[in-house]
Amino acid sequence: MQLSNAPSKLTVPFAEAGGANTIPVPSQISVTPGAASYTDGFPPLTRTPIASGGVPPNGLDMNGILKAATAPSVWFSGGGGFPFDSVWSTAVGGYPQGARVLRTDGSGYWLNTVDNNTTDPESSGGAAAGWVPDTTYGIAPVTLTASDVTLTAAQYGKPIISLSGTLTANVNLNFPAIVGQWLVVNNCSGAFSVTCKTLAGSGVIAPPSSPSKIYGDATNVYMSNASTAAITSLTGDVTASGPGSATATLAASGVAPGSYSGANITVDSKGRVTSASSSTPPFTGTSGHQILDSGLILQWGSTGTLPDSSQVPVNFPISFPNAVFSICASMNNNVGSNIRTIQCVPNSTAGFYIMANGSSASASWFAIGY
Repeated sequence: MQLSNAPSKLTVPFAEAGGANTIPVPSQISVTPGAASYTDGFPPLTRTPIASGGVPPNGLDMNGILKAATAPSVWFSGGGGFPFDSVWSTAVGGYPQGARVLRTDGSGYWLNTVDNNTTDPESSGGAAAGWVPDTTYGIAPVTLTASDVTLTAAQYGKPIISLSGTLTANVNLNFPAIVGQWLVVNNCSGAFSVTCKTLAGSGVIAPPSSPSKIYGDATNVYMSNASTAAITSLTGDVTASGPGSATATLAASGVAPGSYSGANITVDSKGRVTSASSSTPPFTGTSGHQILDSGLILQWGSTGTLPDSSQVPVNFPISFPNAVFSICASMNNNVGSNIRTIQCVPNSTAGFYIMANGSSASASWFAIGY
């Protein structure tokens, strides 16, 4: 068969303007002699010789039969279809597998996947009964706020689902458990998520402000490969989570916020400060230390009363990591004729010995090293 073999299309049914009887379904044998019906066709009496009491076929019946038979051909010639018909379905025992019926809004068709189907595809049980969207057109608008929404047949039968509304909670958008695919456009506002799923299965989050191509396998809903490239959250050094408008946040480095004096800091390969500590308190009190940016370390302190001509050990506030350059000391209250001298002898990088000559007294000292 070739495309060029297509027959001529009918533009009007047979006897469109002529007389024609409406043909009844029940038998007319006992009602009107010789009348045709869909049950009997033309009854036996119309095939009996008139001389033997027969009745000739009625031309109006013939016109009526041909008119009824050719009217659908005119409709089909124009590409028309029929929506689900419960009366017809009941009369024939249901639609067969593979049947296609027109959506009531005229935007596409439903495909039947089971035999003897008497369920309306646009009813709440249409998906469970085996009806699935087929060659549909258009956008189904859905408004979301704080409650889960189960799509109606009229909505999931459209290829594009457009979401709007201000979200005040995370919500589920429930799809039927059928094999199908949809383009979901999440235009909702609010810092909450929309999960596309089946009632009894799992699903995926529809990223905000972007289209997501999803598909169902009759159990769960998944994101197609074309949509998996969308970034829904950031992790690592910079973190953020959606959906909706999200503020990016630097990952915590573990360094406590605050001011550090003479800070010792550690910087990683990305230039981030990963540790920090004060090397010394400010120049206050009678003893302390200070680590300069160059690495030079200054330390100072004072002693109690030193015995005359005896060495006394003194510990630095902190040990010098490498070496001591110099230690200086001066006697306190060195007045009048009681002249005193003092000596400092390095012991190690942790301290030194100090000795007063002349009489007992206290001393102040200063050391430098690195």
